[in-house]
Amino acid sequence: MPKLTIDNQTLDVSAGTTVLEAARSRGIDIPTLCTVPGLEPLTTCYVCVVKVEGQARLLPACATKVVDGMVVQTQTPEVLAARRTAVELLLSDHLGECVAPCEIGCPARFHAPTFMEQLSAGNLDAATALAADDLVLPGVLGRVCPRFCENACRRHERDSSVAIADLHRYMAERAMKSPPPAPTVAPSAGKVAIVGTGPAGLAAAASLLRRGHAVTLFDAALQPGGMLRFSFDEALLPPVLLDAEIDAIRRAGAEFRMGVALGGDVSILQLRSEFDAVLVAVGSPIWKRIECPGGELAKPASEVMRDVAAGKIDIECDVIVYGAGQEAVETAMTARRRKAGSVIMICPRPQAHLPLQARQIKAAQAAGIKFLFETTIEEVRQPALRLYLVIATKAGKSKLDCNLLINASVRSIDSELLAGQGLETSPRGLVVDRATLVTNLPGVFACGDAIPGGGFAVRAVATGHAAAESIHQLVTGQPVVGLALPHNVRYGKLADEERAMLLARTANGGPRTVRVTDDKLAKSESDRCLGCGCEDNHLCRLRAVATRTGAESARFKGERRAMERDASHPLVIYESGKCILCGACVEICRTADREGKLGLAYVGRGFNVRVAVPWGGPFAEAMGDLAKRCAEACPTSAIVLKR
Repeated sequence: MPKLTIDNQTLDVSAGTTVLEAARSRGIDIPTLCTVPGLEPLTTCYVCVVKVEGQARLLPACATKVVDGMVVQTQTPEVLAARRTAVELLLSDHLGECVAPCEIGCPARFHAPTFMEQLSAGNLDAATALAADDLVLPGVLGRVCPRFCENACRRHERDSSVAIADLHRYMAERAMKSPPPAPTVAPSAGKVAIVGTGPAGLAAAASLLRRGHAVTLFDAALQPGGMLRFSFDEALLPPVLLDAEIDAIRRAGAEFRMGVALGGDVSILQLRSEFDAVLVAVGSPIWKRIECPGGELAKPASEVMRDVAAGKIDIECDVIVYGAGQEAVETAMTARRRKAGSVIMICPRPQAHLPLQARQIKAAQAAGIKFLFETTIEEVRQPALRLYLVIATKAGKSKLDCNLLINASVRSIDSELLAGQGLETSPRGLVVDRATLVTNLPGVFACGDAIPGGGFAVRAVATGHAAAESIHQLVTGQPVVGLALPHNVRYGKLADEERAMLLARTANGGPRTVRVTDDKLAKSESDRCLGCGCEDNHLCRLRAVATRTGAESARFKGERRAMERDASHPLVIYESGKCILCGACVEICRTADREGKLGLAYVGRGFNVRVAVPWGGPFAEAMGDLAKRCAEACPTSAIVLKR
C-alpha cells in the first residue's frame, strides 16, 4: 500500500487511489467542479490542483494517482492563487444570476423567490416561517417598509412589481389568528444582553434564539418596539400587530426587562460582567435642532407622534414638517389622517436625492401634502398663537405660517450617554468595525440606528442579523469575522430579446393585486413571480468555490454569451450560458448504453465551443432518461430539475 503525506498527515492508501480520494478519506477538503462519482476524471476545471513535491507544475488531485512516498500540499499560496484564477476564468464565461434582483434590493436579504414558490405551491406554513426567519417582523415591515425589493422586481418592466410586502404582511396577519408553537432549540452556553428593543434589537434576539443562545433585552421604555411604537401612526401600524410579533420573540425564549435605563439602572460594564456578549441597539433618539433663530420652537417628531397616540395633543391645525426621510413623511401623513388643515413638508435636499421612494412621495401628494424641495428654514418666530417662518429657496426668500412646526430632520445617538459608558462615538453614530459590528470594547457590539447607515426598519433588521452572527461566532469560540455573503453573479446589461425572454417566464396574471386579503389572492399574486435568480444557488458548486477562493467575477472580461433557455424536456431546464464546459453531462451521455440516441457533445471550435445536441437535434430527445442524472452532476445548475 502506497504511503502518502498530505498537509503533514501521513496515511496508507490502496494502490490506484487518487490524491483527491486520499485527501477526502482524512477529511481534507479539496474543491472540485468536474469530478462526478462513477466517471473517469475529466480534469477540465483545474480547481482541484495541488502541489506535489518534486513536480515543477501543479497537478489535478482528481486524476493524480498516489505513489509511495508522495508529499502533497493543498493550501500553499501558489495553490490557492491557481485555484482562484481557475475559478475566475470559469466565471468570465458564465452567464448566470445567483440571486434575484428583489433579494439583492432587500437590506435583510429576504428570500422572496423562495417565499413566492412556497406560496404558489400552497405551502403556507413554510412561507410564513421563511418570512419570520428573514424579516423577524414580517407583518410590521409589510406595512412600514419602503419596499426596496419591489423597486428592484423585474416584473415591473412587464406590468407591475409583485406585491412582496403585501404578501408577507398578509401571511403574518394570517398567522396571528393561530400563532405557531414556539420553536424548540437546544440551549447553548451563550448568554447575550441586548440594550434596546427596536427592530435591530428584536432581529438580533430572534437570530440568537434560533441558534440556541439565551437572550435578555433591556430598554428604558415600558413597552418594547422602539421607533416602531413611537414613529408610526396606529392607522398604519396597529399596536396589536407589533405586540403579536414581539410576543413571538418572547415565546421563543427572550426575556424583556423594561423600564431599565442604560447609564442609570445598568451599565455596559455591569452587563459585560454578567453576559458573554452585549449588543447596543439603542437607536438615535436625539433630534438635531433646526439651525436657525427660533429653531427650538419646532417640536421633535417622535414627541409629537407619542403625544398624538396618547391623545395628549390635537393636530387639527396647519402643520409644517421639516425633514426628508421616512419618519418625516409618516409624521406628515399622520397629520393628514388626524384631519390637519394644511400640511407642508420642507425638504432641504432635491427630490432626486431624498431617501424616500417615489411611491411614498406620490402617496403623500395624493393625500394633500405639499412638498417644498431644496428649501431651508432661515428663521422661526412666534409673536402670538401661530408660528411664522422665513424660508429660502433657489428663487429667493418667502414666508410661511402654521400652528405646529415639527422637526423630523436628523436624529443622532446620545453621544454623551454612550461615551460615558466607554464607547467610542462619531458624528454619525457609534464607531464599529463594519464587518463584525464590534465596538472599541471587547465583547460589545452595536447595530441599528446606533451605527451609521440606518434610517429604515428593514435596515435595522439587517444589521441585527449581522450582529447576531458575529456574537454567535464569539460565544461559540469561532473567529469573529461577521456575516459572510456568498459570491453573487449577475447578468449585467440585458439585450432586448434577453429581457423579453425573462419577462416571458410566466404568463400568470396581469398587474398586481390591489391588496392581498385572502389565501386565493396570495396564491394568484405569488404566481406572478418570474422566478428570477438561480433555482439551485444553494447547491451550486461554482458559487461555493467562488466564495471560498474569493474569486472576482469580472477579473477576466471577454465577449458575453447570449442568454438561451431550453425548457422542452419534461424534467429539466437547460441554460447553456451557465455551462462551464466541465463535460460531466457529455460523459454521462457518452458512457450510457443508449443505442441510437444522440446525447450531448461539444459543438463548435475554439472560444465558441459549447455543449449542445449534435446537428441541432431536439434537447429533450437527446437527454432522455439521463436528464435527472445530468442535473445532479451539473456543478453550475446549467441543467436544473424543474420545480
